[in-house]
Amino acid sequence: MYYYDTANSIWMLDRSPDSLDAAASVLYSRKYLNDCKYPFVLAVDIVEPVITVTGDTGAVSCLQPIAMTVKVVDNIANPRVSMHVGRGNEELRIHDTLKGVEVTSGVEKLWVIDSNEVQGEAGMRIQVLADDGRYSKLADVSRDILFSNADAASTKEEVWIPLGATGVLDAPSVKQVLDEYGSTPATWKYDTYLLRLFRYINDTWFEYNDANQELFSFVPGRIIWFKTRVNTVYDFGNGHSVSLKAPYEITLPAKNWTDFCIPYRFNIRIGDILKANDDPAVAASCQFYKWQKTDGRYNATEFYLQTNGIGQLTDTLYYIHENGDKAAYTVWNSLTTNIVLKIPGTPLAMSTVGAGASKSADKKDAIGWSVAVRSKAPDGELSPVFCAYVTGGSGTLAYPQPPTWSKVNVGIYDRIRQEVYGNLITREIENGGYTYELVFSNDCADRTRVSYTIERLAGESAVEIAVIDPVSETVSAGESSLSVDVAGKSREYRLLAIGSPEYIDEFGKMSLRGSFALTRITPNPFRGMVRIEYTIPYGGISSVRCDIINHLGRVVWSARPGTKIHPGRNILASGAYFIRLTGYDGKGKQTGEKTAKILYLN
Repeated sequence: MYYYDTANSIWMLDRSPDSLDAAASVLYSRKYLNDCKYPFVLAVDIVEPVITVTGDTGAVSCLQPIAMTVKVVDNIANPRVSMHVGRGNEELRIHDTLKGVEVTSGVEKLWVIDSNEVQGEAGMRIQVLADDGRYSKLADVSRDILFSNADAASTKEEVWIPLGATGVLDAPSVKQVLDEYGSTPATWKYDTYLLRLFRYINDTWFEYNDANQELFSFVPGRIIWFKTRVNTVYDFGNGHSVSLKAPYEITLPAKNWTDFCIPYRFNIRIGDILKANDDPAVAASCQFYKWQKTDGRYNATEFYLQTNGIGQLTDTLYYIHENGDKAAYTVWNSLTTNIVLKIPGTPLAMSTVGAGASKSADKKDAIGWSVAVRSKAPDGELSPVFCAYVTGGSGTLAYPQPPTWSKVNVGIYDRIRQEVYGNLITREIENGGYTYELVFSNDCADRTRVSYTIERLAGESAVEIAVIDPVSETVSAGESSLSVDVAGKSREYRLLAIGSPEYIDEFGKMSLRGSFALTRITPNPFRGMVRIEYTIPYGGISSVRCDIINHLGRVVWSARPGTKIHPGRNILASGAYFIRLTGYDGKGKQTGEKTAKILYLN
């Protein structure tokens, strides 16, 4: 309801009595017609307030007052204008409120935030809100806070740690940040005897050198891995907090892992990050892992994997752990295009994600099961492996193994693609279950033992889990403590079956040790094309060769499955031949031979 003040020739919002909903910042009023003092008009306002702020420039020092001049112009004479203030890691509170004719006429108001309120290195969040009953306009005039000796920490000798800046540094280059050894940036040299610097980019670990030093500058949100020979205390020097006016953006390259850290000096919920990203592909196509230190070594473990139902929207990403170590994360972008990950400056105190936020799984689908294979080598825990069945759709979704520091790892082997994955999701099953092939790889020279267990994460309790050693034919309950010995520079395999009790029972009967054999040749006799099927055992045979031999013992055609095979029918005359299948171990030594008779009709 609006009325026209004839004495002052202005339109007024009838706000008597009025109230302000502090949580939603919404004006509302209620009035009986016989209480109206002036003739009133029911109208629709089509003019938005215009806010002008001067003095919103530059970063400020702690304990320095912040003064800004605010002017609001609107066609309504008495909009409510309020300033909301809070430190970057706190919730906003109303600092001051204006109501009156002076606002409409463009009178400027000087607002001063007292120096004792300007503290911390998380920035100052400042918002001016104008509400004329129809429109609410907000001007974000947050200010960055200057700091010195940023991100001070210490290293432990011969231990890798993640480094990341929670602010915009005045001098972000490696030579300027890591000049703690008595040299100046101009003379600083990368001495691998004293320290090592690495980044994980494009599925490869890159070490620092002068030619790629731009990739190692300490920008907010970037993780650089650091190791020193002796205990070292360091800090990142001077700078200012990351702006709170807009989300901080980190580019995620297509089909790649990207290490990152929270760029602010406060913690943020994953739900607020996903909400800040307008593109739903960020949540659906990204997998978030956290770098977790166990036994003195970091490994990547799950944090938020939407398709697997792992993680909740209320889960928190930390900028620093309680022990003072930097918190680091890595995210996989499964799309063929780059994604911009937006990280909003939303602290826990201002989170828009409620405590009752549900699991992350897509509501259109249902998780039949989701399990984690958790493993440990003698030198520490390994990154977990995830196997899931999600209804809705067809085929499988395969995600790579996360980055690792270990030479021993566990994955899911896809024999058709000949790839190893860290997360395999099937969307269709047969006979009530699905079988995954686990591969235990050891790139060390010496034999090692890997202990592992299968953990249920989600799904029906009636689903059973079994693990089979295809060589010894041993069947073990999936949730028991298991182990596998892996020779140096070698692999071992286990079959992980998940499904109904009937599926597990049938699987156990059929999972006999594979043998080296020619199992079927069809058609026989044949014309033009023949299909040769064979089996090989787990272990012992790494490659095979197939030969066609005539009655004189001469090889008339030869091929190695897995390579390009050329047709041989034009060189064969009608008659009897032999198929010879030869197996070889990893060193090329012959380990077996099988033959079968075939008949060719020209």
